[in-house]
Amino acid sequence: LIIRRLSTRHHLFSTPIALFRRTRINPDPVFAFGYGRRACPGQFMAFDSLWIIIASLLAAFDITKAFGEDGKEIEPSGEYLSGLACIPLPFQSYIKPRSKRSADLFKATAM
Repeated sequence: LIIRRLSTRHHLFSTPIALFRRTRINPDPVFAFGYGRRACPGQFMAFDSLWIIIASLLAAFDITKAFGEDGKEIEPSGEYLSGLACIPLPFQSYIKPRSKRSADLFKATAM
């Protein structure tokens, strides 16, 4: 409430409502890591770690749609949960190692 009142002080800001326009909001997805000189250096490690994990999973496993009892593929609903983070509803999938070596390596490194 106080911040809103400060931003509507015409003697401080020439166009106070312009502070809240969507065009002024930064759409940058890395905003959580900060920006400028005070940016978190961990953002690079986080992005690189995610890339390595996803690339490794895609290289080692075949990920396909699940099959029902009748042998037909089960289509995901495509619906999402709304909230702070938009995530898909749980759905079934079929994850199969591409080779025995991939399966053994995964078992050895799994926690």
